[in-house]
Amino acid sequence: MLIGVSLPNTGALATGSAVVEIAEYAEKLGFDSVWVVDHVVLPHVSSQPYPYTNQPHYSLPNAWPILDPLITLAAIASRTSKVLLGTGVYLLPLRHPVISAKLVASLDVLAQGRLRLGVGLGWIKEEYEVLGVSWSDRGRLFDEQIDLMRVLWRDQNPCFDGEFWKLRDIGFEPKPVNGTVPLLIGGRNSPARRRAAKRGDGWHLIDMEPDQVAAARAELAQDCKAAGRPFEQVPISMYASLTVQDIDAPIDSRQFPLMGSASQIARSLGAYRNAGLDHIALAPRGLATVTDYKRLLDLVHERILPETKR
Repeated sequence: MLIGVSLPNTGALATGSAVVEIAEYAEKLGFDSVWVVDHVVLPHVSSQPYPYTNQPHYSLPNAWPILDPLITLAAIASRTSKVLLGTGVYLLPLRHPVISAKLVASLDVLAQGRLRLGVGLGWIKEEYEVLGVSWSDRGRLFDEQIDLMRVLWRDQNPCFDGEFWKLRDIGFEPKPVNGTVPLLIGGRNSPARRRAAKRGDGWHLIDMEPDQVAAARAELAQDCKAAGRPFEQVPISMYASLTVQDIDAPIDSRQFPLMGSASQIARSLGAYRNAGLDHIALAPRGLATVTDYKRLLDLVHERILPETKR
């Protein structure tokens, strides 16, 4: 199981110097990947709460700074050489697919093929409304964007005749380093799982328990079979909120699965590996400084990861 780190491209640490410094440190310690998240705007009042928490009325504050994920990863790419770069997830329907394909291919070239693009729909209806994108059509838009981007990345003379976009007689360069960029379909519901089985190069989850991952993995295998694809072509990754404390956290009081003592976190990581999770992005919660991040990465590297190998 690959182990990565989600970087603070949001909130108080959403400055170039902080996020790049933490990415460099994660690479130095030997973490496999670094990840960033995405939103374009946040409404003052949203009709939907944040769906991935046990706090039913939790919502992101509208003044929350969020650095663009692709620009952030470009800065990180210029200062790293080995660590994989991921988005978890990039809200693809909010952008024009040709522009997205150009930005992503350019980033992948600068990163020498290290990009893993998690893509998803998001959950904030008002964000779609601000950008003039149909909320009701978001699933069909998403599917067509995925198909169109792959055509642009693959073909020397790309042609596309879709419901929303049509193109021909154009050139599109540069191509991604490896001929394409892996697209990891984000979301933990059944439509996201089926979309990953049919169109994805992976399925990107968020904050699920190990037994839930194992059950979802079995369902994904059936969806891949129905789609006529080998199950091995759709690895499973997960964004995992992380809080390390001095003592074990009671199971029924945790806000998310990776919350507890270092030993408890290590046991959970082992359980995720045994459940078949291929890649996990540890997402520290509640840290205020770069020093806090580095201390936590040191703790994970020195105390937690060695325990998972026993």
